[in-house]
Amino acid sequence: MYTTIFDRKWLYGGPWDIWVRRVDMISKFIREQKIKPVAVEDLPAHPGLAVEQPAPASRAIVRPRPFPGGLRSPHLHFKGDIYLVNQEQWSVFSGAVIKQYQEKLGKAGAIGFGQLMDVATGMETLGP
Repeated sequence: MYTTIFDRKWLYGGPWDIWVRRVDMISKFIREQKIKPVAVEDLPAHPGLAVEQPAPASRAIVRPRPFPGGLRSPHLHFKGDIYLVNQEQWSVFSGAVIKQYQEKLGKAGAIGFGQLMDVATGMETLGP
């Protein structure tokens, strides 16, 4: 079960640091993998934000951006767009991020109590 703190931390797709700190890495990955962004009209909308707006008679716009997070499949955020990735692509990308974190943890030596709790929360979900 998720905690209230966890829920707030992930509201609207956060935490954002992972995307902001890896702009160059993400840009290169998208380019190398030839991944196309998801079309705006295909993005899900939170029912609470689905506001009808004046539109041509053919359809109403009901997907305002930015929408609150919630995509449960692997994806990347880059320059205001969302890029869906398959499992193989995600393994490559997340493996590179894990390597960066391993190097950073190796150099840290010691971390604060709160930091340890945050790291432990993520690590415990990986299994034994």
